[in-house]
Order: sequence, then C-alpha cells, then structure tokens
Amino acid sequence: MTKTLFPFLLLAFVALGCVGPGTIRRNTPANAPSFQPTIDVTPIRLHSDRVSTLAEFEVKNTSNRTLEFLKMDASFYDKDENFITGESLYHIARYEGLPPGGRSTGLVQTPYDSRIRKVRITFSCNGETAFSKVDVIATEVPKLR
Repeated sequence: MTKTLFPFLLLAFVALGCVGPGTIRRNTPANAPSFQPTIDVTPIRLHSDRVSTLAEFEVKNTSNRTLEFLKMDASFYDKDENFITGESLYHIARYEGLPPGGRSTGLVQTPYDSRIRKVRITFSCNGETAFSKVDVIATEVPKLR
C-alpha cells in the first residue's frame, strides 16, 4: 500500500509547488513587471556544415532601457516539428548589456544533425530585481534600420 501511495503523494507535493498557503506568486497586474523589454530581430539564417548547425541573426534593442544578460533559448526541430535539441546562451551583449537602440549579432550553435530543419529562439533578460527573469518581446523585421 505505501509503495503505491508514495508516487501519488510525491506528485501531489510537486503539483502544489512545494509551498504553503499564501506564498504562491502569480503574474497578476499587481506584481507584473513594470518594464517590458522589446527587440527587433532579423530573420534567422539557419545553415550547417558537417560539424555544427548555426542560427545567425541580428537584434536591436527597441526598449528605452539597457537590456542586461540578454539570453537566447533555442530549440531545434526536424521537418515534422519534432524536437531534436536545445541550447541556452548569453552570446548577445552578455557583460556590457545592450543599450537602447543598440544592435548585436546573435549566433546559436549546436552539434550537426542532418534532421535539423527549423529553429525557434526565445529571448529573456534580467528583470527589475536581482536574479529575476523577464521575457523579451521579439518582433521579426526584414532588416534593422
């Protein structure tokens, strides 16, 4: 009986978020970030050699603040949209930040896999408090002005 009950209790504990009443934070207007970072991104150029697959693009900070620790989370897929691999990198202006109007090239590299046909990249950066993470709204543009 205890062997069959244990997985259920573990699942319930994880589902509750391991927190007590009153400690769950939800993204409501009261605690939503007051700063919403935005960038323009050129279309991603995906190409491969026999060693690696690369996704290259350029970004421009269209926010009115410097974006610190701009992070890229890339997911690579095959032609049928099946996930193959993923990479998380801080290659864009990691230490100096990306100032308002600033531009930077982005490059995501993963080991070569002949099945890779698509990539999706999401961006995030530091929020207003230490160690907080904020999603960055990325708008694809043909080229940066």
